[in-house]
Amino acid sequence: MGVILITVDGRPAVTTRQLAKEFGLDPASARSAVRRVRLEPVDHLDERTPLYDAATARAALSGRPGKGGPGRPRGGKGR
Repeated sequence: MGVILITVDGRPAVTTRQLAKEFGLDPASARSAVRRVRLEPVDHLDERTPLYDAATARAALSGRPGKGGPGRPRGGKGR
């Protein structure tokens, strides 16, 4: 499957579902994480799908303590 790049004013943007997949979260956890770090959407794909600046969202979510980020392993059971 091809990659679809969403942009807002020429800058890459991501949905919470895309962030969930990238960070190994379920969609509800990704929505909670976005709220917890107080990210504001830069636009909306439709009335129910907020879009976040990709660089800002990735930086905010990868800095969460105790969580893996892209390229970083998450802790497994028994650790």
